[in-house]
Amino acid sequence: MIEQRLGNRLERALTLRKTILLDGATGTYLARLGFQGMTPELACLSHPELVEKVYQDYATAGAWVILTNTFGANAFRLTKKGLADQLEKINTIASQLANQVKQRYNHLLIAGDIGPTGELIEPLGSLKADQARKCFRQQAEILAKCGVDFLLLETFSDLNEAVLAWEAIRDISSRAVVVSFSLSQGRDYRTMMGQSLSEIISWAEKAELPALGFNCGLGSSQMSELASQVKKMTKIPLWFKPNAGLPVLKEGKTVYPETPEEFAANCQRIVTSGASFIGGCCGTGPEHIAALAHLLA
Repeated sequence: MIEQRLGNRLERALTLRKTILLDGATGTYLARLGFQGMTPELACLSHPELVEKVYQDYATAGAWVILTNTFGANAFRLTKKGLADQLEKINTIASQLANQVKQRYNHLLIAGDIGPTGELIEPLGSLKADQARKCFRQQAEILAKCGVDFLLLETFSDLNEAVLAWEAIRDISSRAVVVSFSLSQGRDYRTMMGQSLSEIISWAEKAELPALGFNCGLGSSQMSELASQVKKMTKIPLWFKPNAGLPVLKEGKTVYPETPEEFAANCQRIVTSGASFIGGCCGTGPEHIAALAHLLA
């Protein structure tokens, strides 16, 4: 069974519910709560109560999976921000706070969130493959040690970097690894590096991914169109986290225009197309997840 590759905890969740509800955005929600630090991950150190509130609010809204506040907590991104010496502490505290919330909910699962390095891999950039593997391995080891239920590679816009990350993690952990890509909309859906859906799916099937995801980049209406297309191409369980619409500039601020009701209605269509996992990315908050939970119920 494909579900067996998801690991025991995710497998049990899928036997209880046909569709697993994921959480919403972390960074934009932290900003709404008043956090103004240079990077969302820094809130783990300076405002841990806000990070715990993010986790708690999504669990209360109905999410079965919460992502650790560690998307950019890797060596390359933190070094650029002068926070390299805080890498282990940030990942550890983010996981500990998530586990505190998990203790209040029998069904809740924690995804150890890992984003891309933010660098271009050779030959397009200067980042060597071995450096990238070391970076991903380092963060994954910390998150696994802290007891996350599975690992999530998300918002990858380069298939080659995602493959490096996946290989690095498989070398050091038996935990399930979900991989999620960010696509651009055009005549067809592609990564920023030009890789096509068929290329992504071909690799995902060979790698026997437990779930293949798509997040960010697209609003829920665009993601609904993508979902119907992807479902025809693979039997891998699918994971979707769309934005609350495409961002617009309003009075000098970036705004995501979809209301919770609009977002939930579009996500329901994604579920109808065959999504096994559904949640929200940029611009979504607990109100979007609660609205979606209501429709799914």
